[in-house]
Amino acid sequence: MSVTITGSAINNLTVPSASGTLVGSGANYPLNIDANADANSIQIDSSGRLINTTVPYAGGTVSSGTGSGARGITVGFNRGFSISSPNITVPRDGIYFVSYKQLVSTSGSHNYFGVYKNGALVKYAYSLGSQYNDLGLALIIECSVNDYIYFNYQNSSTNTWAGGHSNWSIWLIAGS
Repeated sequence: MSVTITGSAINNLTVPSASGTLVGSGANYPLNIDANADANSIQIDSSGRLINTTVPYAGGTVSSGTGSGARGITVGFNRGFSISSPNITVPRDGIYFVSYKQLVSTSGSHNYFGVYKNGALVKYAYSLGSQYNDLGLALIIECSVNDYIYFNYQNSSTNTWAGGHSNWSIWLIAGS
């Protein structure tokens, strides 16, 4: 489907002459779609690929260590989140994709490595005792602005590894 505007405007949408840009104005039309749009707009290249969005995303590694409790994180990239290790605070209401992975060893007891939101368990990965386990979890969480996410070990770990043995990521997949 295509829309043809004869003249330069229809309601609050305008097509400036010869630019190929669709520009909306006013509080109800915050829209600018063009390959040359600014960083706060949607950019689409000549092949139709989305090349710029303001969707929040972040990721990095989970810190190494022993024992139980919240795990620190290292930030590798961040667009829009407030991060103060171990907490990742979401910038707006919406549905977020959250993932983590870490290599863990435990002594004789099992361990739960969980994703927590505002201090409450959302989901966890389970590790058998006396083994090395590559724990991982990917899930979708509904959050409100200023909710915070962190990763936590319920029982004591003998060792956990950072760097190439761990990662975490979060991004907004649907805003409300």
